[in-house]
Amino acid sequence: MKNAGIQLVFADEAYLTKNPNLARGEGALLLYCVILCSADFPDYSEYAGALPLGIQFAHTHAQMRARLGTPEWTNPALGIERWLVDGIQYAATYVDDADRILELSMQIPVPD
Repeated sequence: MKNAGIQLVFADEAYLTKNPNLARGEGALLLYCVILCSADFPDYSEYAGALPLGIQFAHTHAQMRARLGTPEWTNPALGIERWLVDGIQYAATYVDDADRILELSMQIPVPD
């Protein structure tokens, strides 16, 4: 789906549900994360649809915090911030200078 600027991430049912009756790698493959790529993402076209929550790829680190508040998790070394909104985790990965979004991912939280 490179031409559409979309990545789909699947995981096995055992990992996502923590079902004690399934070994890691068992069960159905379930879609749990969608990644929308900007034009800066290598080898991908930019996702052309509307981004959720009024987000734009041009948003900076500061604009994302103004829009979504303080992130629940950050990794400054990788340039990632994550928010939990209405039961969905939204993660923005920024280009090196944090002046725009490289990719925006949405996923269901995985149980501990």
